[in-house]
Amino acid sequence: MGNKIDFDKLAQNINQLTLLTQIIHSTKTIKKLPMELTDSQMFFLRIVKILETPTISQISKVMGSDPSFISRITAKLEKINFVKRIPIAKSKKGMFIKITNNGNKVVEQIEEFEASRRRYLLSQISIDLGDDKVKVIEEVVNHLSKKAREIINFL
Repeated sequence: MGNKIDFDKLAQNINQLTLLTQIIHSTKTIKKLPMELTDSQMFFLRIVKILETPTISQISKVMGSDPSFISRITAKLEKINFVKRIPIAKSKKGMFIKITNNGNKVVEQIEEFEASRRRYLLSQISIDLGDDKVKVIEEVVNHLSKKAREIINFL
């Protein structure tokens, strides 16, 4: 039967890697931002950019946070002109959230910073494991990214 995959162990390792990645990319290490943002605020901005004009409810589901928490983040980021609220037609309370040009610039800075860290990490992996293994990692990451976008579109 060959090597059986232990999916529980693999999931555990992915969770640990995700946590370590979040620590590496914490806001405290990003010096070039015009102001210090919390991890939740950065995550919020990236979600709004990806989903384009989500509602508070949609953002709440993706972030796994209470809608009142998402409303507070929205208000803070709206004050500094990173997002804006757009009323939903035929709805008294509903609002779409849209990222502004300033918000887009910050997300680009965050993504470039993270990309540089990932490039460094992959170069170290390549030294340790070889280019062929890095290509396999690239294929897996591309596949996971595609699946994640499909899942987000269902929310």
